[in-house]
Amino acid sequence: MMTTYDEEAAQVSGVNTKRINMIFMLTVGMVVAVSFPITGILLLSSLLILPVIAASQIARSFSGTLILAEVLSFLSVISGIITSYYLGV
Repeated sequence: MMTTYDEEAAQVSGVNTKRINMIFMLTVGMVVAVSFPITGILLLSSLLILPVIAASQIARSFSGTLILAEVLSFLSVISGIITSYYLGV
């Protein structure tokens, strides 16, 4: 706990802060590596399902639903790219 608040004080107290930092970085790396497939699956399913559901509520025909779903998918991807660019994410 001491390393979290004041790393210099922890070093002076004899805590091996390099080891704790390495364990923390490895733990964060493992969590990120494990969560990428889960996040990818959630994003992919939302990009496949949500535009079709929204389009089916608006369009009056099956072909209209397909076209509107493609347009909504395209717009959501482009707006996400533009938003992440301007927010620096």
